[in-house]
Amino acid sequence: MTRGRAVGHADRTVGVLLVCIMGTSAFLARAEAPANAAAGPGLWTVSNTGELLDAVAEMKARGKERTDGTQGVAAVGGTIRLAPGVFVLREAIEFENMPQINIIGSGWSTVVRRTGSGNAFMFRDCGFTLLRDMLVVGDIEADEGSGIIFLGQASSCSEVDHCRIQHFADSGVRFEATAERPMSSTTVKYCHFIGNRTDQLYAHCSNDFYILANQFGTHQSGQFDPKGPVPRTGVVLNDCSAGTYSQNYHWDHQVALRMGPHARFNRIQNNRFEESRESGIVIGVPGGGASCDYNIFMGNTIHSNCKFNAGAFSAVVAHQASEITFIGNQIFSWNANDNWFKSCLEVSADCHHWIIKDNILRHHDPQHPAILTHEGGRHIIKDNLGG
Repeated sequence: MTRGRAVGHADRTVGVLLVCIMGTSAFLARAEAPANAAAGPGLWTVSNTGELLDAVAEMKARGKERTDGTQGVAAVGGTIRLAPGVFVLREAIEFENMPQINIIGSGWSTVVRRTGSGNAFMFRDCGFTLLRDMLVVGDIEADEGSGIIFLGQASSCSEVDHCRIQHFADSGVRFEATAERPMSSTTVKYCHFIGNRTDQLYAHCSNDFYILANQFGTHQSGQFDPKGPVPRTGVVLNDCSAGTYSQNYHWDHQVALRMGPHARFNRIQNNRFEESRESGIVIGVPGGGASCDYNIFMGNTIHSNCKFNAGAFSAVVAHQASEITFIGNQIFSWNANDNWFKSCLEVSADCHHWIIKDNILRHHDPQHPAILTHEGGRHIIKDNLGG
C-alpha cells in the first residue's frame, strides 16, 4: 500500500511538472506571436491601421482561394475585431462577392476615420455582413463620400448596429440595389447619424428592412443658424417596401423623412420628427413617379418643424399616396410663436383612400385647415383633435 501511494504521488508530481512546462511553452508561444496574427481560422484581432489593412487583404486572399476551390461558390468572409484606437483610412475598404463579413469594434472607443474624399467601407454583393460597435468619421472638408455602402441584391441580410457615423459629404449608410434585383432584410439599429450632409441614411430598392431606434441629426452650426448647413434628409426610402421604421429620432434636417417614389407596405410607427427646416415627412413626389401605397403611420410625434420658415410648409405632405393609414399621431409645435405650419397634414389631389383618425393637430396657420385634402379623394376623416 505504501509503495502504491508513493507511485501515485510521483505520477501526480510528473503530471504537475508536465502541465507547468506545457503551460510555459504555450505562454511563450502566445507572447512571441505577432500582434496582427489571425486568432483562428477567419478571425483577426487588430490594433492599428496597418494590421487592419493586412487583415482585409488576408480575408480577401482566403476568400479567393475558397471561391476558386469550390467552383465559383461565393467565399465566406470572417471576423475582424478592432481594438480601441483610431484607424485612419486614405482609401475605402472594399469587398465584393464575399458574404458573412463581420467588422466589430470595441464600442465608440474604436474610431475609423476617413481622410479626404471617398467612402470608408463598401460591400458589393456581400450578404450577411455586420458592422458593429464603432465610430465611422468622414472628412468634413471632403466633397464626396459615404460611410458604409451596400450594393447589389446579394448584399441582403446585412446589418449596421451600435455605430456612430458622422461628417460624410453624402450619406452615413447607403443601401442600393435595382427594382429588378432588390435587396432584402437589411437592418440599421441603435446608431447615431450626425451631420452627414446629403441623405444621412439612403435606401433604394431595399425591401423587408428594419430601421430601429436610431438618431438622425446634426451638431453643426445649422442647429442654431438659419443659414447654416444641415443635412438634406434624415432618411430616404426610395422604392422600398414591406419595411419597419420605428423608434427613430430626427432633428434639424431640411426634411426628416422622404418616402418614395414607390414606397409601399411600410410601417412608420412611434418615431419622433422634429425641427426640420421644411416638412417633417414628405411622402411621394409631385407631378409624377410611381405611387406610394398601403403605408401605415401610427403613433408618431411630428413637432416644431418649419424651423426658421414659419408657415411656409406643411408638417406632413403627401403626393401620389393611396390606401394610407394615418392614425394616432401628434402634430404640434413646442414654440408656436416661432414655428407653425401651413397645414398639419397636406394630402394632394392625386392621393386616394386615406384613413385619418384620432390625431392631435395643432399650431397650423389659421388661414389653412389642419387637414388639407381635395374632393374626390374618398378619405375617411374623423375623431381628430384640431382637425
